[in-house]
Amino acid sequence: MKRREFLSRAGLGALAAGGLLTGCQKKEQEAQKAAAGAVAPTAEAPQEWTLLSAWPDDFPLLGESAHTLGKLITELSGGRVQVQVAQTQNPADVFDQVAAGKAQLGYGMGSLWHEKDPAFELFSSIPFGLAPREINGWLYEGNGLSLWQQAYKKYGIVPYPAGNTGLQMAGWFRKPLKKAGDLKGLRIRIDGLGAQAMKQAGAHPVDMPLADAHDALAAGRLDAVVWMAPYHDLQAGLYQAAKFYHYPGWQAPGETLECLVNAQALEALPANTSSVIASACSSLMEQMLAAFDSRNAQALDTLITTHGVKVEPLPREVLNKLRVAAEQAVGELASDND
Repeated sequence: MKRREFLSRAGLGALAAGGLLTGCQKKEQEAQKAAAGAVAPTAEAPQEWTLLSAWPDDFPLLGESAHTLGKLITELSGGRVQVQVAQTQNPADVFDQVAAGKAQLGYGMGSLWHEKDPAFELFSSIPFGLAPREINGWLYEGNGLSLWQQAYKKYGIVPYPAGNTGLQMAGWFRKPLKKAGDLKGLRIRIDGLGAQAMKQAGAHPVDMPLADAHDALAAGRLDAVVWMAPYHDLQAGLYQAAKFYHYPGWQAPGETLECLVNAQALEALPANTSSVIASACSSLMEQMLAAFDSRNAQALDTLITTHGVKVEPLPREVLNKLRVAAEQAVGELASDND
């Protein structure tokens, strides 16, 4: 109180002009620091992280979503984690780069690195498996996420679900499937567990790039091509090579995408910042599924009304044969992999 009375009487202007006030303040601050053993507080330096995407920037929705995820993490962390998105020529490299700590984050799906462990594909999609909401129920309420993270743990990676394509289509066919016998010898472009199921059912699955598959379908070197769903199939121009479009997408009822996080980088973050990663992934899950539902509906209408595509359900007989084949394929995987 005496100090305030003195300042009031002497006049702040005169004291400031003489430098007395500034000097007193500095001495007082230095005394407080010395007494408390403290240092002047400084702003926490932001973490610079790289998110390596399995898809190029211009890949519809999936490439876009990598940037959306990076932006969400940056914003939700209050800028404490600054994310820059990069791409790789080989999508399978994403897993290795994150495991090695060369990128803190990766974006893709388990089917892209199933050669590391075939079980990884089970966290992406299973033929005749769960729909998107059911997948979320299994992951968050049925111990699925814990199993997923356990499977990746030895690689130093923590995975989080970060998107879903929703139900896909069964593919484009030069001739419609009418009976189970039509599967025998069918030359079809398909990958993953769906390809193994097709092989069990007597078909001849072929794994080739989409551009080559489009030309092979148009030329009759392939009988059918499985890609994704109407939005991506329309952009790929597959309606130009075949007019019969079968559903449902038994091979991918809901394909889950994943954010890979380097475990050491995650552990180095403060708890209130590391939780942001899971929140950003959860938000992207909702955004992506909504985008797929909306864009697929519009694209399907265009395929039917503008391009004359014939959309037909797979006969029950065909689906039953494929289901038995899929159970055999998954069963073989389970018997060989704990």
